[in-house]
Amino acid sequence: MTETVKIISPIDGSVYAERPVASAAEIEAAVTRARAARHAWSEITVGERAKFLGHFLDALLGRNDEILPELAGRSAGRCASAARRKASRNGRGI
Repeated sequence: MTETVKIISPIDGSVYAERPVASAAEIEAAVTRARAARHAWSEITVGERAKFLGHFLDALLGRNDEILPELAGRSAGRCASAARRKASRNGRGI
């Protein structure tokens, strides 16, 4: 069985999920892929990077109602409405 880590709510201390822990080989493979991607990313112009990241941000902000309650409530102990306001402010600043 794969080793797991328990994810604990900062709100009430309950365990709300378990996630697998990566092995050393899995981490090394991920680092190798990241290094290869870094080279490809360096070949892209700053303007193209900004456009890509803008699309990524738009996709995230477009899913606020789906994503933020989970992330904000469970991992940061913040209510969803406060997280939406913060995400909206941060998104405009990028």
